[in-house]
Amino acid sequence: MLLLLGMFYLSIGCLASVLTRNQIIAAIISFCAITLLFFLGLVQFILLDVSSATRDLLGYFSAIEHMGTFSRGVIDTRPIVFYLSMTVVMLALTYQAFQSRKWRL
Repeated sequence: MLLLLGMFYLSIGCLASVLTRNQIIAAIISFCAITLLFFLGLVQFILLDVSSATRDLLGYFSAIEHMGTFSRGVIDTRPIVFYLSMTVVMLALTYQAFQSRKWRL
């Protein structure tokens, strides 16, 4: 599970690196995106007036929630599919951004 999470976070970093020319800005974008995804589960406890479906959706994107269920011994395939598919999507976006930059120059 931790390997999948690391793959997803690295793909976010690769996408941010391709989108900017400055490495510091890419690091800041990556840090903000990863921090937002990591703490997204805590937002569901802050926003109490939203619907339960919205809170469940926010909890589904939260890495804290996925790691919490995994640490309790519950092996669920949903986080595995989520991290694999989001890694593929981020890498596909990275490839497309890299190809568009290559043809633009």
